Amino acid sequence: MRTIYLDESGHGGSNFLDSQKPLFVVASQCIEPDEASDLKQRFFGSVSGGELKHSRLVRRPRQREMILAFLSHVAARPDIAKVWLIDKGYAAWLKVVDHVVEPFVHAQGGNLYDRGANLAMTTRQPPPTRFKNACTKPNASA
Repeated sequence: MRTIYLDESGHGGSNFLDSQKPLFVVASQCIEPDEASDLKQRFFGSVSGGELKHSRLVRRPRQREMILAFLSHVAARPDIAKVWLIDKGYAAWLKVVDHVVEPFVHAQGGNLYDRGANLAMTTRQPPPTRFKNACTKPNASA
């Protein structure tokens, strides 16, 4: 039976405007446990320890090469691997639409989610960069 392996990077809680970690990323693989063990042995067999942590692996040139080889292998297998990322400034703008704009529209008798109006608003309104600048530099012009 296939197992889904997930990992994330860039989670900063509710700090959507963290300039040091502007992206949130989730990666997954859906493979048989035996294949997962084989991949770990094939690409990271010489690495000691249980869980593979990027922050540790990236410190050594040889281990960086292992990461790149593994990623090349996985990139050639889109049936087993998926990556999702979001600019956290954009996520902050989505929160504003969901928690401020939508309740206002609803109170006026409207439905922001009807026919994708919420999506139109979040993709056509102030670009996340302008919104982020307005939040972090309130006295600067957006």
